Amino acid sequence: MADANSGHSAGQLIPSNLTDLANQVEALRNLIDDIEHLGSLSILGSIENLTDKTLTFVNDEIEEGGYGHKQPDLHIPPRSPIVFTANNTNPFWGDTVGRVDYRTDDGSSVAVGLTRG
Repeated sequence: MADANSGHSAGQLIPSNLTDLANQVEALRNLIDDIEHLGSLSILGSIENLTDKTLTFVNDEIEEGGYGHKQPDLHIPPRSPIVFTANNTNPFWGDTVGRVDYRTDDGSSVAVGLTRG
């Protein structure tokens, strides 16, 4: 049976409509990915422990985001570096801001500030 509007049978319309729908879903998915990318302003943080003491993670605070694929290590051995990533997940707030706090066994504190804007 042919569709009165197109002259195509109903069986021919379904694949075409599904293809159009799939294309629209893909376009929407790409748009969402683009928006998420705009809001994911990342920074690469590095800390180099130049002391003879182990630094132990105490606290952190990151505004409008969180850590990326690599979080700060819980312990930084003496004379060793670490790296980590942080990102902003809000596309309307342009900065990644925060800090990571470490402490030595004797109670000395180290605060590492994070700013990307």
